[in-house]
Amino acid sequence: MLIIQFLLLSIFAEIPYWKAKPEVYQKIQEGEIIVSAKLDDSRKEKHLKVSSAGHLKTPMLFAWQEMRKFENYPKMSEHFRNVKHQKEKQHFYIEVGAFSYYAKLWVDYKGKKISKNKRRLEWQVVKGGFQGLHGYLEIEKKKYALSEISLYADMQAEVIPIPNALLKIGLEVVGKLIAMKMRQHLEKTYLNTDFFIEAS
Repeated sequence: MLIIQFLLLSIFAEIPYWKAKPEVYQKIQEGEIIVSAKLDDSRKEKHLKVSSAGHLKTPMLFAWQEMRKFENYPKMSEHFRNVKHQKEKQHFYIEVGAFSYYAKLWVDYKGKKISKNKRRLEWQVVKGGFQGLHGYLEIEKKKYALSEISLYADMQAEVIPIPNALLKIGLEVVGKLIAMKMRQHLEKTYLNTDFFIEAS
């Protein structure tokens, strides 16, 4: 009966798969980071879909504040470099990669207050080989010092410039590694910082 309820909720409330499946969401509650990356190249126009989710042991507003400090991303992981953030224009340039391959991304973004306990950062790549890649990052309060963070990305194009070597290793493996390093950095920063709210 519980499984049927979860399935109905996922259909009518558009709950993501990782939350709709009890066994998957249980893993998240136990501290695992879930990453799904799929590249459909069966048609002329390829379709890349990426999603991930996990829990973060910080307040939601702290995570929201820190995740928008794009200039600090290289401190979180070596998978980010050469960030140039134009906060007033809601735009940043970043290079993201692994194993000597780095994609150059020019990104426009917009923050939204979905509710008292949820924030969303919508973003879109506006220039370069990944132009058209878009998605959003959501952060939701679960408890005072426990947040649920999820990422969605989508791109449809005839050419998606991801090297075969990276595809063989697995986008999911690389994505999970990046997420783990970011979580570790954010949780450590929170424990060593006198947290105050800059913006909600």
